[in-house]
Amino acid sequence: MPDKTAASGVPAKMKFSLNILIVTIASVACSLQATAQSTLLITERDAVMPGRLIYDAVCRSNAAAMVYRDSVSRSSMGLSFLYDTQSRPVLVQNGDGYRDFMVRADSYTRLGDKSVVWGDASFTTGKMRNVRWADCIDYERLAPYVLGDPAGGDLSTREYDFSGGYATHLGRWSVGVFGSYRAEIASRNRDPRLRAIVSDLNIEIGLTRRVSDSYVVGAKAALEIYRQNCDLDFYNPLNDINTYPLTGLGTYYNRFSGNSNEAAGYQADGGRVGVQLLSRELKGFNCYLVYGRERVQQRLRDYNNLTLAYLTHSSLGALVSYRFQINKSLRVAPVVSMDYDDRRGTENLFGTAIGSGYEVIGERDNYRLTRYRLSVGVPVEFTHGNSCLSVAPAVTGTGVECKVIDVDRRVCVRGLAPGLSAGYSGLMSGSVLLKAGLSADYSMNRAPESRNNLLTQLSAIDDKDLAASVADNYEMLKADCLRLGAEIGVGKMISQVLYSININYRYRRYESPADCHRLDVTLSATF
Repeated sequence: MPDKTAASGVPAKMKFSLNILIVTIASVACSLQATAQSTLLITERDAVMPGRLIYDAVCRSNAAAMVYRDSVSRSSMGLSFLYDTQSRPVLVQNGDGYRDFMVRADSYTRLGDKSVVWGDASFTTGKMRNVRWADCIDYERLAPYVLGDPAGGDLSTREYDFSGGYATHLGRWSVGVFGSYRAEIASRNRDPRLRAIVSDLNIEIGLTRRVSDSYVVGAKAALEIYRQNCDLDFYNPLNDINTYPLTGLGTYYNRFSGNSNEAAGYQADGGRVGVQLLSRELKGFNCYLVYGRERVQQRLRDYNNLTLAYLTHSSLGALVSYRFQINKSLRVAPVVSMDYDDRRGTENLFGTAIGSGYEVIGERDNYRLTRYRLSVGVPVEFTHGNSCLSVAPAVTGTGVECKVIDVDRRVCVRGLAPGLSAGYSGLMSGSVLLKAGLSADYSMNRAPESRNNLLTQLSAIDDKDLAASVADNYEMLKADCLRLGAEIGVGKMISQVLYSININYRYRRYESPADCHRLDVTLSATF
């Protein structure tokens, strides 16, 4: 039998894809024209410098601060192959690996001394393997309120990403605007045949003020609008695969379970606010603090667009760094970063069905997930001529706690991960740029078998595969993990264009046990 999910709407898909490619090519052509007269410099932008990456992160946290990011225009085009395989899924709902191909173009262009524009366009296509218990994509954004089924399968995905911004000086002030849009389509060619369509829009405005010759302070506000529609089809008329409206840690709405629940919609609206302190030079303090809040709703379209539950997600991110020069060749950039997430789920309670609808008779706060990450690092950078060597020791503490109230089911895991990374970049004879890096860290996790961890009621779950998936996710969450990484890149300057190849390999060994391999290969041209 032909694949109806893949075949339906083909002309519209082809037209949409063609339009995307036309826009991408046009954006690349514009960036070529805008930067044809600029001179490519082998600077800190191309070197292995943690301090430079920290500075970039602070600039990106406020659109108005992007006017300070670079003194020259730079653009690039790239083609990447991304591959990941896991002998055991780290998270069942994300599958056991993926294979993606991506083409991307980006540009940062100065419009004189006062203004700058930047943009990015990319197309990614690939496959997520063996995704189960998540009849949607972006699971970690929507969890736990998603439809799920035990059959699962591979998900074919196509993703289009566009972003762009403008910033300009107004005396001691600068103002910036930034927007990004992501469209993604995912489908599965086995029952239940998922077709998910995502639309993700972000709009940001930012403002900075120069408070001294060295420092700038800033503030920003952003709006987020997210939608996802998921439809399931069954080709087998003797369908015996149930779908479950999941509510966390193996719990679900039994009333709406079965094989008639085949369509769900997700709607998220939220925003972010933030403040920054930015050094106009690479040395000195660079800091940001960003707070975000989002409300995610799940609706069952087969039940008259019934709102089953909603999730309130609050997040806080912060970074503080100080980069100082010890001597002409040696720099140190201590950095402290923190991320905190709090997710609270509220479920609607329903009375007797009235026609095709259900009366909401109440609600309950039944789910909570909190996560944190705190990292302290001391990157050291040594430069000599056109060469740079960096060494960055760091230690990271993490914590995850999740609970479902009505069945008193909960997990709690704490972790500590010391690590070390090192990188080298150098401009060799013949305008050849060489980059290499190594990294290693070991995460030591602890899950106290006390009142903070209680999964003994999993045996009461009717669907034993669902119970097993919860247990598997917990085993991977609390397992100690060794992470190793290696990267090498070679670039050649030809007519003021840097052509390069970069290979990045990551290995993870979980004590559960599981082995995970990731390989990224990128061919690019920077001008």
